[in-house]
Amino acid sequence: MPDGPVNVSDMQRCLALTVLILLIGIPASPLNELPVLQSLQETDPLFRQIRSDIEQSYRVGTPSPPLLLFRYYPAEHENIFSIASRLLLPYSTLATLNGITSATASLSGTSLLIPNQPGIFSADPQRDAREDPTELAALDRPWFYPGQDFTPAERRRFFEQRFSFPVASPRVTSGYGMRSSPITGRPLMHNGVDFGGRPNSEVLAAADGEIIEVAWTPVLGFYVKIQHDENLSSVYGHLSQIEVSYGQQVRRSERIGRMGTTGLTTGPHVHFEIHHHGVPVDPFRYLPGINSP
Repeated sequence: MPDGPVNVSDMQRCLALTVLILLIGIPASPLNELPVLQSLQETDPLFRQIRSDIEQSYRVGTPSPPLLLFRYYPAEHENIFSIASRLLLPYSTLATLNGITSATASLSGTSLLIPNQPGIFSADPQRDAREDPTELAALDRPWFYPGQDFTPAERRRFFEQRFSFPVASPRVTSGYGMRSSPITGRPLMHNGVDFGGRPNSEVLAAADGEIIEVAWTPVLGFYVKIQHDENLSSVYGHLSQIEVSYGQQVRRSERIGRMGTTGLTTGPHVHFEIHHHGVPVDPFRYLPGINSP
């Protein structure tokens, strides 16, 4: 296996430049062009090919095959561990490539990227690849570290339930992504998840952290922002009441305010966002056992 990281973004060039793939970075290409793995059964020729490549990667003294990616749509009963086991891959490989930050994350309604080699995928080739899974999963132009796996500390963190729901009885009324604005009817990017509930229901901190914003905007109304670590923060909008102050330390599931209709809303709910390095990401990647509708 190669010692250094490999950029694995452009599969078309990956196919054409198999000799050079271990030496150069490769820019991104549309993921919808990837071959689709239909099943994890021996009757599927693509499955047999991927398994054969992975087995070759484990053989000492045998060159690994060119790194390729495939797309797979998990069945309802499948999880990251059953899929990884069937493919002879470490679950850390699938987790870091697909942005799966918790062992409890559901795969229902999602698709997975499947590589034909074991290893760790990282967003930054210059930093130590041995950081926490949350950082490793922030993939835009991923780099590949063949043969590497989670450290014991990373593995413990992966199995921790780091984030919890911002409400006691979660009822999703709008997911993350493009949608028609309920106010204007125009296409609009929804940077968070809306949880509906009764007016003045408790809004809870999703994880431990420090209150870094207590403010109001015309869109979010009264909102709170919590910094959880140097990478992750969360936002809670449309609050009717705020019960924390700037600089305060809070614990996961501690009450920070009350659900309301301040800002642009069509009914009582909390608008919940998770930011990675200041950029909104799908909160369902971090919440236990649920995916974006």
